[in-house]
Amino acid sequence: MANLCYAWKKFLILLFTYLVFSIAKCEVKRNLSLLLNPDCDEYPECKSSKVSIFYTEAVGPNDVLHYLWSTHGGIPSALIVQTNLSVQLKINWTVLLSDYPKNAISFTEKPLYSFAMLLTKLLRYDDADDTGNMTDYVCESMDFSGVNWTFSDKITNNSDLCSIIFETSENSTEFLEKGKFIFQLSAFGDDSRGERPPRLLHNSANNEVGIILSNLKINSTKSRYAVEYMAIYNSEEKEPTLHKKESSNLDDEFTPGVFSTIKLLTASSNCSNLCASYLLWKPVAYTDKDSTVSLSTDVKIYNVMKTDQIPLESIISAYFENNKTIQISTWNISFGMTGDKFYKDKKYTSWYLTIGLGVPPEDSPTIALILTIAIGFGTPFVCMIAGSIYMGIRKFFKKEDDLLLSRESM
Repeated sequence: MANLCYAWKKFLILLFTYLVFSIAKCEVKRNLSLLLNPDCDEYPECKSSKVSIFYTEAVGPNDVLHYLWSTHGGIPSALIVQTNLSVQLKINWTVLLSDYPKNAISFTEKPLYSFAMLLTKLLRYDDADDTGNMTDYVCESMDFSGVNWTFSDKITNNSDLCSIIFETSENSTEFLEKGKFIFQLSAFGDDSRGERPPRLLHNSANNEVGIILSNLKINSTKSRYAVEYMAIYNSEEKEPTLHKKESSNLDDEFTPGVFSTIKLLTASSNCSNLCASYLLWKPVAYTDKDSTVSLSTDVKIYNVMKTDQIPLESIISAYFENNKTIQISTWNISFGMTGDKFYKDKKYTSWYLTIGLGVPPEDSPTIALILTIAIGFGTPFVCMIAGSIYMGIRKFFKKEDDLLLSRESM
């Protein structure tokens, strides 16, 4: 009885939490527009794939988020800048296309907050003992600055969704050979979910970033891959690096079998209504193009460390180079787990994360989960109450019958 009452109490708490999330949820809608190489018509480099900066302006009711996505200098990069309304992006293309692109990217007014993520290296190692842990081995590395990129013509440019796809040119490095490294980015005008598993939750203040490793070269039958990441953000706080947080969820409706979420959070700061920034993902990657649940593998993160150097060739350097109040962190992400047959099995890995400003979106309990719990715990509880009422009524009528019989006997 006590256990059943406790379970029913937990259900009511879960239902109350769901209702609070639903009522308190305040969705900010933004109007999106996408441009390729803005104001770069006079430069021949901008008419080819040698220079590709995609600029998405996300206009909200109180501010503007400026998204710059690029592989300039070979470095896959995503920059998010928050400004007041009517602030404009400025790109000095002469400086940006020179050997020293310092201060080439700026805005007509000082931004409220800035956050960037970039990929600096592709790593390969032989997992001889099938541990799925890259720290056990020596890695070969490929610097992205030596990679040639093109962008796909599959570009989405709507007021509520903008997305682009970068992919490496064949034979641009020994690692790639006839394979491709694909870098996908998307922005959203309101709350939604990704179309591809793990179907991450999005809002109007974040971007989805996807990477796909397709048919890359392997050294042995036990080769695995990893990627080195870097994040740069405004902060005058004493805390020097991003901090990791892992949370659990009861519901695996959108990511079957995965009940946890990993976040990398910046230190809080007194800047604007969004200010803090984050990276968020599910610790799962898929090893086939259909993202089949049975064909998935683990995603592991390794020590987040402070650094002080941004790749000079990237648009991130062109924007942050002169900023004295930034923090720079770097870390590795590896793909693989014991028994997954290594990268050679499918020669394909896809992984998605979100980067954004403000508080990371949280998955609230779905109505399907609420109903399941209600049926699971509610039915026995209702049966118990009905049984108690029945027994009470039965005892009452039995007493009445006994009383009548005793009177008749007298």
